[in-house]
Amino acid sequence: RSYIGTELDIGLTYRFAPGLTFDAVYGHLFAGGALDTSYFDAQGQYRPRQQATDANVASARVRYQF
Repeated sequence: RSYIGTELDIGLTYRFAPGLTFDAVYGHLFAGGALDTSYFDAQGQYRPRQQATDANVASARVRYQF
C-alpha cells in the first residue's frame, strides 16, 4: 500500500494587455492505497480502514505588473 496516487494538472494563461495576465489552474489527485486510513474515534472505538477519496483543487488570479 505504498502507492500515493497520480495527480493531473492543467493550466491556462491569458494575456489581456502588456502587464495584465489571467492565470487559472485545475488539479485532480487520484488517491492511492497509501492514503487510506484507520483511526480511533473520540470514544476510543477503533474504526476500520477507510478508502481515501480523490481530491480536487482549482485556483485563478489576475496579475497586474507595472
